[in-house]
Amino acid sequence: MSVTETDIRSLGEWFYDFEFPGGVRTNERLSEDLRSIHRDRSMMLDAACAIAFPGSDPASPLSSRRAIDVGCHEGFFSHRLLRLGASSVLGVDVRERNIRKARLAAEALGIDRLSWRVGDAEDLDSVISDGSRPFDLALAFGLLYHCENPVRVLRRIASVTKRAIIIETQLCAESPDESVEWGRAGYSLPARGLFTVIDESKLHPTNNETGVSPLALCPSPGALRTVLSHCGFGAFHRVEPHDDANEQLTRGKRGVFVAVRTDATAGGDA
Repeated sequence: MSVTETDIRSLGEWFYDFEFPGGVRTNERLSEDLRSIHRDRSMMLDAACAIAFPGSDPASPLSSRRAIDVGCHEGFFSHRLLRLGASSVLGVDVRERNIRKARLAAEALGIDRLSWRVGDAEDLDSVISDGSRPFDLALAFGLLYHCENPVRVLRRIASVTKRAIIIETQLCAESPDESVEWGRAGYSLPARGLFTVIDESKLHPTNNETGVSPLALCPSPGALRTVLSHCGFGAFHRVEPHDDANEQLTRGKRGVFVAVRTDATAGGDA
């Protein structure tokens, strides 16, 4: 399928820069800051997949494995999963326009191992309705910190994933309190992480990168570890950024994490 500038512009502004046959591009004027985030996320995704599937071919760690990209946007990282060897990738996004862009990009590049569905991350059951865990890997890049109910989102992702979840997210600091008084004076429970309430109201009316609600909960690393452990993912790793990565990554304000399933019902090679 050939694509023209008119085809691209008919779908509005693009967030990622795809180049199609004939030299047509979606967003060649992308800011350097965004380019660096996209580049560094891609490099860290490669490292995360190697962690999730140890002993696999470093050039193709996802060989013959199925993946789901939750909050796939225009499908940029879905394409990356294919380059890492995935046999197929299902991209899910709440915005129908994003899915239209993703579909256009895949068709223009002649890729047929990508499929797309419009769906809310909080309601993945309506997208994957058979109650199984059909995916070896789930990707959630740039998703959680735009969600009003991130714990529910993680539970829904876990319910369709039999091996590993890779998460990229903005981060809040851990709670300074090591415990919380619980029920009465003198009794407390240990703090296991923190979610900070973010109000994106000023961005929400016009910014297509926000969630479906202006309210969002931004996680700390401890919060991610705790929630994922309750979902059966007992192994938890943080991917280290390279030295010249985007400054948010090197300062720990943004991070990439790998959670690997360790419960008895993992199946496959978990």
